[in-house]
Amino acid sequence: MQDYGQTGGAAPPASAKWKLPVICMLVGIILMSIALVLPWYQMSYEYDSSEGTMGAGADQFIHMDSGDQTKWSFVMSETLGMVGLVIGVIALMFLLISSLGGQPSKMPMIFTLIAAILCILAPMILMATLPGAFEADAKEANDDWEQPDHDAYTKSFFGSYEDKEDDSKDSWGGDVGWFLAIVAFVMFLLAFIFILRGKKTQAPAPMPPQQPPLQQQPPQQPMYPPQQPQYGAPPPQY
Repeated sequence: MQDYGQTGGAAPPASAKWKLPVICMLVGIILMSIALVLPWYQMSYEYDSSEGTMGAGADQFIHMDSGDQTKWSFVMSETLGMVGLVIGVIALMFLLISSLGGQPSKMPMIFTLIAAILCILAPMILMATLPGAFEADAKEANDDWEQPDHDAYTKSFFGSYEDKEDDSKDSWGGDVGWFLAIVAFVMFLLAFIFILRGKKTQAPAPMPPQQPPLQQQPPQQPMYPPQQPQYGAPPPQY
């Protein structure tokens, strides 16, 4: 029987249709999980001592316990990342459940967008608040502390400074965990776009087959042909 409801080719199966958003969500969840256990910030230094020996090192950490403001900046960013990770897992569960019928609801799309926003807010808030937190803790620890006249970690999130007199170079900025959080945001954003495109390109429900129109039957002919008037001789006269 011919299906009159479909105007194009057959729609792809649900498992293949939602394969890309599921993969993007899984990658985003894995990356954010790794990011939360890796350092988000690092300070490295190189120096040349008076004895002619070179020294180098790096301080990598997730939390800074040297001051309340610095610690709060890290805790706030880490909390946003953890909440984004949990919401991302919930979004994946909604997508897997609702896509079984081939018609995902709005819940996976909403939760995926929220997870993406939280994953990008976590590193961006750390980037915006950490230099000021370093400065506030330095002033609290030492009343005579003054902001240096060169670039420093209390002025910018990324930067470096080379002191030619001491033959030393300091650099600071985001570490592996900070960058992984941004990549996780990109994966959640891609999953959101794929879900949105999947809903727009969803094939319409097939219409029931239409019955062919009834043909009108021609009018039936009478069983006996009509009698023709007879023209004969005039009636006899009496």
